[in-house]
Amino acid sequence: MSTLEIGGKKFSLVDLERRTVRQDHYMVAVFRRTGIDKVTPVLQEDPKEFLLRLHQKLLASGLACEILSAFILPEGTTNKQWRPTTAKDVQTHLEDCDTEIDRQLINQLAFEVMTGFFKQGLLSLLNSLRHSTTGQNESPMQSSPRIEESSEKKLEPGQPSSELFRSSTTTAH
Repeated sequence: MSTLEIGGKKFSLVDLERRTVRQDHYMVAVFRRTGIDKVTPVLQEDPKEFLLRLHQKLLASGLACEILSAFILPEGTTNKQWRPTTAKDVQTHLEDCDTEIDRQLINQLAFEVMTGFFKQGLLSLLNSLRHSTTGQNESPMQSSPRIEESSEKKLEPGQPSSELFRSSTTTAH
């Protein structure tokens, strides 16, 4: 499982394929409160511009740390142990981070989580539509993206956050 350090504390990424119903409902509720589920692409808008608008809406909502708190776990915590109170503790820690490196990492993670969550939702929808027409019994989550593991890396300021989800350990101070 991938680990990262933010503000001097270690966290692991939620295993999205093994998330609980409690986590699912919490994630959906927080995303809806941000209002980004209401942002729609503009005709002929570049996909990168659309993603940037989504990210700006997420940051402007003031809920980016709350969303992240649903996707990262304190070291040693499992998905089944996760509770909304766990998220509140993580959220408070993230909001208290005061270094440039931590701020950049948190903003990058917020973008990565947002795009990953919507991508997984679209894959799930497509699979559901396919199953309703073919009658297959495959789980919609079976084709969801997985986090790749590789050698230890550090996320440097300005480095794309996608690097974080490819690394087995990422540290920011």
